[in-house]
Amino acid sequence: MASTRSGLTVAVTGPTGTFGFALMALLEADAQVGTVTGIARRRFDAAAHGWTKMRYRRGDVRDPAALEQAFAGADVVVHLAFHLAGRAGRETIRAINVEGTMNAFAAATAAGAERFVYASSVAAYGFDSDNPVGMTEDWPTRPAEHLFYAREKAEIERLLQDAATVHPQVGLYLLRPPIVLGPHAVGAKSFVPSPLEPVARRLARLALALPVAPPSLGWVEALAAPVIMDTSKARRELGFNPRRSGLQALRATLASQRAG
Repeated sequence: MASTRSGLTVAVTGPTGTFGFALMALLEADAQVGTVTGIARRRFDAAAHGWTKMRYRRGDVRDPAALEQAFAGADVVVHLAFHLAGRAGRETIRAINVEGTMNAFAAATAAGAERFVYASSVAAYGFDSDNPVGMTEDWPTRPAEHLFYAREKAEIERLLQDAATVHPQVGLYLLRPPIVLGPHAVGAKSFVPSPLEPVARRLARLALALPVAPPSLGWVEALAAPVIMDTSKARRELGFNPRRSGLQALRATLASQRAG
């Protein structure tokens, strides 16, 4: 990895979200990182959080020019921007998620970045009853038919892999994180599973067949079956040793929502 006296330059899309906000603190503390460029649509003051490395830009992943400007000189691009839910229509969601990701990869390539890191999701595996408990990354992706998030995550992985074969000079890294819980998780309340009767799931799936159905209804698919990953490889090769259990993280999330 090329580096300079001032350290690596890392560009991050979506630095104000759950993943991005946590990543910023790690990059700020990393002596190998000299500069961080963050780009997102909302207003954000990095100095208010004590971050001295970040140069923040307001921009949209649907704007290739804004991405190219933000990524100029970047050694590594981390793409975290993704539209999860809300009232946006299907075309808008796809433009942000799918087209926006490919814009980001193209801009990273044009900037001469050496690595492109993309946050996919365990949702790409789908929520099928025959999913093994303790899946490995070798398990095939079978995204949920009615959940736009799962479909698009799996589609984007394929598109990025195809693009990477054309641009082998850019190292592509695909990560499949689970739902992130904890007291500081942005929007965590929306992703804490709540009891849902099978009849309600069926009705929601039927409603999704209607052209006017909001895409957010597809999240009922995530309650169909659990996606539980095998962490033994991370423990073995990366020394992963969680300080908190999943139950503790869930309790911390619920406690923060009650306090808020």
